[in-house]
Amino acid sequence: MNYPKVNIQTAVLATDGGYSVSLTTDKFARGVFMSINGIDNFFEDNYFDILPGKTVTTKVRCNISQDEFKKQLKITSLSD
Repeated sequence: MNYPKVNIQTAVLATDGGYSVSLTTDKFARGVFMSINGIDNFFEDNYFDILPGKTVTTKVRCNISQDEFKKQLKITSLSD
C-alpha cells in the first residue's frame, strides 16, 4: 500500500506521572507509532490510525522534563 505522506501535529501537556500527547493529521495516518529513545516509557495506547481532522490523545508515563520529552518523542506511521 502506498499511504500518502502525512503531517502530524503534536501537543504535549504535563500530567501526573508523565504526559498527555494529542495528535492530529491532515490526511489519513495509518499505523501511527510513538517512541522515546533511551528510556523506559509506557504509552497508554500506541500503534493506531488517525483520521483527518480528528484528534487522538494518549498518555505516557515517564519521569523526564517536558522539554526533553518533546525532544526525544519520535512519531512514525506506515507512510514513513
